[in-house]
Amino acid sequence: MAKTDAIRYLQQKADATRIDAAQALARQQAMLLDAQNKLALLGRYVAHYREEAQNAERVGVWSAQAREMRAFIAQLDQVVAVQQESLGRHRQQAAILQRQWLSARGREQALTGLLRRAENLRHAQQLQQMQKELDEWAQRAASRLQIMA
Repeated sequence: MAKTDAIRYLQQKADATRIDAAQALARQQAMLLDAQNKLALLGRYVAHYREEAQNAERVGVWSAQAREMRAFIAQLDQVVAVQQESLGRHRQQAAILQRQWLSARGREQALTGLLRRAENLRHAQQLQQMQKELDEWAQRAASRLQIMA
């Protein structure tokens, strides 16, 4: 009985670890999605302002305004680069957390299988003990009947 209790305890701990890992992975995936959405939005802004700058240059915007627009677009490009780095870090962290979750899930499943086998073995041993007791009872009863006859 103590063996199955120990395995059950370890299985419950592994299950809690798996749940924690799944929650951490879900949070990281949400942050990853948010970072992807921000990058897409920034990309649309940059494309919009580049188009406006090209249109302004075609109609002959003053050189000071053209420089300001190019400087603004350069700043947006820097923000995009920072966001791409952030996205890369989020992807790396999500990959790490996914490996941790897979590992925790594997441990939990292995312990669940081990617990099931231990409980099946204990049940089989109980059945064996019951059969032994029944056989002994039947033997005693048969002996009594022989003595009485």
